[in-house]
Amino acid sequence: MTTFILFLWLIPIAVNVYVDREGHKPNYMIVFIIRGMAAILHGIILDVCCDYFPENLWQFSVLELIGIYAPIFLFQATSFWIFFELALNSILRREPFYFDRKERDSGWIDKIFDSLGTGAHLTAKVCAFIVMILSIITIYSHT
Repeated sequence: MTTFILFLWLIPIAVNVYVDREGHKPNYMIVFIIRGMAAILHGIILDVCCDYFPENLWQFSVLELIGIYAPIFLFQATSFWIFFELALNSILRREPFYFDRKERDSGWIDKIFDSLGTGAHLTAKVCAFIVMILSIITIYSHT
C-alpha cells in the first residue's frame, strides 16, 4: 500500500506538467500554495492508509517531529524537482535536464544554476535523486 501512496505523488506532478505544457510561466505563489496543499493531502493519505505517523504527535519534541515528517517532505520535494523537469522537458522536446537559461524568467533555483552552470545542475539532480531514494527507504522503515 505504501508504494501506491508514494506513486500518488505523481498526480500533482502530472497536473503541474499539464498546466505548464504551453511553456508559459505560472504565478509561482499560487503554484507553491497548491503544491503545499497537495503535499499535505498526500501526507494525510499516507498516514490514514499506511499508519505512518505515531498516534500521539503532541507528545514529541519539535526535533522529533521534524525527524518524523522530514522523509516525506524530502521525498515530495526531490521527486517533484526531478520528475517535473524531466516530464516537462520531454513534452516540450527539450534536452532532459534543460533549465531556464534563455528567458531568465523562471524561479530562483534556475537563476542560481544559470550562474553555476549545467554541471552544477546535473550534480544537484544526482544528489536529489540519492536523497529521494534514502527518503523512500526511511518511509518504508516507518510503515
